[in-house]
Amino acid sequence: MNTSSNTSTAPFLDPTFGPDETGITWLQYPDGVSGIAGGMSVAPDNKILIAARTGTEFSLSRLNADGRQDDSFGNQGTVTGGFAPGFRSTGKNVQVLSDRNILLEGWFELEEYAPQERGLALFDDKGVPVKSFGNGGFTVIHPLSTPQYRLSAEEIKRKGPAASSQRGNTIELPDGKLMVLSYHQYSYYDEVGVLMRLNKNGSLDTTFADGKGYILIQYLANSTWAGSLIALKDGTFAVAGSAYIEEKTFAMMARFDTQGSPIKDFGINGYITFDFEGELNQLTELIEMPDKSIIGVGSSHSALVFKSVLVCVDAQGKAVPTFNRGKPVFTTYPQATGGIQWSGAVLRTGGRILTVGNPLREENSQIVLAQFKADGTLDAAFGNQGLLILDLTDHLDIAEAVAIQLNQIIVAGNALSSITAPRNFALRCSPLY
Repeated sequence: MNTSSNTSTAPFLDPTFGPDETGITWLQYPDGVSGIAGGMSVAPDNKILIAARTGTEFSLSRLNADGRQDDSFGNQGTVTGGFAPGFRSTGKNVQVLSDRNILLEGWFELEEYAPQERGLALFDDKGVPVKSFGNGGFTVIHPLSTPQYRLSAEEIKRKGPAASSQRGNTIELPDGKLMVLSYHQYSYYDEVGVLMRLNKNGSLDTTFADGKGYILIQYLANSTWAGSLIALKDGTFAVAGSAYIEEKTFAMMARFDTQGSPIKDFGINGYITFDFEGELNQLTELIEMPDKSIIGVGSSHSALVFKSVLVCVDAQGKAVPTFNRGKPVFTTYPQATGGIQWSGAVLRTGGRILTVGNPLREENSQIVLAQFKADGTLDAAFGNQGLLILDLTDHLDIAEAVAIQLNQIIVAGNALSSITAPRNFALRCSPLY
């Protein structure tokens, strides 16, 4: 597989970034194994942390600020392992905590086709597990006592790729405790979101939610998926996801106070839903704007075509009229027959919203970056009338996450080919963007 950037993409990348100064780092793992990147963050010292999976283990890699792998971290810049003994552990998000320890968040599967459970691992600045956290630095959290089910042969046959269920977020609170978003499946067709609070050592904090340590996130009595959690400036929390109502999936947003109670004046008893006119509608990312309005980033799927979506609501869940006249923003990419789906988003200076996504049903999938102004219009000064297209290889280039490092754009993702092993990358765009 061609792992160097295509000539047409080179002008968009930062030539000071990466080991070959091409603007791209192709991550190298110990023993030559391949990885699938899931999430990324930029540390306070501008080093880059990438959560991923290698084989059936999670992996956590650290790059120096210039994109070269940090050999002072783990084994040649990477640590791998499992959240617990079982079938598979996957790294999906990573952050540096206030004490400089590094928290990896992901999913754990006890056996193949078993429901995913929230896994966490805590490392020090060198990649050594923090023994006081969980079981020697690792923990799997499953507070619900309902027996977990096993998929039947028929359910396994019908089970498609569920990228949305791979999301989630963990937030460090001012006192060092952790607010953790997960989900629980009662059956293949019935699930709920779970919002948990943990002590610093990874144990369930039973001073939260009337002694339970967790709350269920469920829109009325409907099956509800919760995939993104943010802390708002007023100390409350917002969650994004979807709800399955009368054979259709609606996008969903909810707000909760510090004890897990729904904010009653947000929508209907703390929940709002959106119909983007597709069969499957969902929100997968949230951003709080400087004016305290909330941007929901998601997609609408109908007839094998995805539409990417941005929506903006105020603190009561009402549409903000100054954002696209109170209507959702749909972004199209004509070259993609299957449409485009946002996979990440971040707020830039000046209230600009940067999204990253991927065209679907393309043999040579490219990375699409879009920048929007605070009113929801594309920023014509960014790229080509608001869009920047990156074509790294002649195969599938899949962006998984986007972050800002000293006002420059960092993207992490995977290059996939049917004939070679997947490779994951980090790139830095030119300072011009």
